[in-house]
Amino acid sequence: MSGEAIDDTAEVEVPAGSFLMGRSSSDLFASPAEQPQREVTLSAFAIDVHPVTNRRFRAFLDARGYEDSQLWSREGWQWLQRERVDMPRSFEHHELARDDQPACGLSYFEAEACARFFERRLPTSAEWERAARGTDGRPFPWGDAFPRRDLCNFAGQVGRPSPIGRYPAGVSPLGLHDCAGNVNNWVADVFWEGFGAWCLAAGRLVDPLLTPELAQELGQDPTPRVDRGGGFLTALSELEVLSTTRPLSWNPGARHLWNGFRTAASIGP
Repeated sequence: MSGEAIDDTAEVEVPAGSFLMGRSSSDLFASPAEQPQREVTLSAFAIDVHPVTNRRFRAFLDARGYEDSQLWSREGWQWLQRERVDMPRSFEHHELARDDQPACGLSYFEAEACARFFERRLPTSAEWERAARGTDGRPFPWGDAFPRRDLCNFAGQVGRPSPIGRYPAGVSPLGLHDCAGNVNNWVADVFWEGFGAWCLAAGRLVDPLLTPELAQELGQDPTPRVDRGGGFLTALSELEVLSTTRPLSWNPGARHLWNGFRTAASIGP
């Protein structure tokens, strides 16, 4: 490890184009939420190289972001008034509060509000998968090999989120760190395991995003949100959670210590 400080604000720009999303229905490891494999086209976007760190999140705290309703969705503000939280759980634990550790123990709503404070947003599930997977259909950010101790922080091997940049051998084709393990990544989509199949059938394969409004229109529950990448406690027996293709369903108010996020932004008109 070099002693040089890592730029926790670094981002990569992803050009517009198509990639293979999901897994084939013939894949024995594929969950319904990953099926079918389909070609998705995305507009150009930028995405954080690293999960948002405690250092970056502190700017949101210093700006009293938990008191600014303009930064929160209506649903998120209502949640905040009920829960009365005022910081991620990582700030409450000395062993999790280093500047270079990912901010964690925060809800979807907190991630969404902080991203808005940065004048950014959460990536869509499709954008996250494109950035984590590249265009060659690889099952893990680094390629085909199963997760190992030198590739990512998982299975309790460290016992807490690691400082960013500790697993250079596990980066994605675009250079993103911690797309598998360390902290899970909240993304913008509502979770519905049939969304991929619906997109293919309906021809909605350009910039797909399942919003709460679309979920309701399709007769689905608009509450659960998609979480990606697995975290520091994801077991080897659940290695598919660490893959580039497996979306998970979480209550948006969940604040487990493995709940983290990274931000994104659209490029161009």
